[in-house]
Amino acid sequence: MLWKRIIVGDQERALISKNGRFGGIFTPGEYRLFTAPGVSLDVEKYNLRELVFQSAWADYLAKERPDIAERHFTRVETNDLQVAMVYVDGKLFKVMLPAKRLLFWRRGRGDR
Repeated sequence: MLWKRIIVGDQERALISKNGRFGGIFTPGEYRLFTAPGVSLDVEKYNLRELVFQSAWADYLAKERPDIAERHFTRVETNDLQVAMVYVDGKLFKVMLPAKRLLFWRRGRGDR
């Protein structure tokens, strides 16, 4: 038996996976997770100043867990014929080419 302490800062989020399976996204706070012997616990921390969520989990969340994706991200997606111009604070942030998807971190919504 092993307890793991995870602290998530005010401008952070933490993605948890156990044995390669998605476990959740933690908002600011302190957490204690039980991990049995032989269980691999991975914690990926993300700084919200980096607006775009860049992770191997992005496609999984968008396709398989839209409820979690909607709670934590703003989704911008283009089809095969579209181009998107993404503005942040009134300034051009990114031009997205056809058939692309980006997840942008939400701040505040979905937090405790």
